[in-house]
Amino acid sequence: MTVFFDFDGTLIDVKLKYFNIYIDFVRKYNGIALDVNRFWTLKRSMTTNDVICINSGISALFGEQLKEFTRQNIENLNYLAYDSLFDDAVEVLTYLRKKNTTVNVISMRRNHVNLRNQVANIGLSNYIDQVYAPHELLGKNIIEGDPLSKSHAIRSLGAYNNKAILIGDTGTDVKSARHLGWQSVGVLTGLRNRDEIERYQPDFIIERLNDFISIYEKYEHTFC
Repeated sequence: MTVFFDFDGTLIDVKLKYFNIYIDFVRKYNGIALDVNRFWTLKRSMTTNDVICINSGISALFGEQLKEFTRQNIENLNYLAYDSLFDDAVEVLTYLRKKNTTVNVISMRRNHVNLRNQVANIGLSNYIDQVYAPHELLGKNIIEGDPLSKSHAIRSLGAYNNKAILIGDTGTDVKSARHLGWQSVGVLTGLRNRDEIERYQPDFIIERLNDFISIYEKYEHTFC
C-alpha cells in the first residue's frame, strides 16, 4: 500500500507564507493589508486577486501583478521560512510507518532542491520514502494546476502504483488521483475550503490530517 501526500497545505501550513507575500505586495503599492484570517478566508474561497486588491485599498488592475508576484516568490527561501509543519503530521506519518505503508511526497514545486532541503530541515526525511518533484525531470512539460499534467508526471517518474491513496488540499490533487484510479482524500487545512473541495467529489474529506487515521483503520482492507 502506498500513500502519496501533497506537500504544501497538506503536510505543511503555508498560510503565513502566502500572507507575507501578499503583505509585501500591498505595501509596495501603499495599500492597507487585510488581517491574516480575512486574507486566508478570501484566498481559500478562490476569491480573485483583483477583488483582494480592491479590499486592500489598491486598484483591481493590480490583480494580475499580485498573481505574478506570488508565483515569483512562493518558493523564495525568505518566504519558505514562514512555512511550518502541521502539528499532527508526524503523528500520521508515524502511524503509517507502523503499518508498513510506503509514504511518498508529490509536489509540483519548480525548485526541487529547496523542496528536498525543506523536507529534511523540518524533520520528515525519516518518515518519507520518496520525494517526487516532477519539475526536476519534466520541466516545461508541467502545466501548473493541470491534474492531467500531475498524473502524467507520476507515471513518467515511475511513481505509479495501482493501489495508492493521494491526500491533498486542492481539486487538482483529487482529479489527479481519479485519473490514476487511486482513492482521493481532500484535507481542509490548505489552499481550498470545504465548498471548493466538495466540488471535486473526493472519496473522503477530512478536517485535519490526523482524521485520516480513522479512515485508514476503517477501510484498510479495501485500500490494500
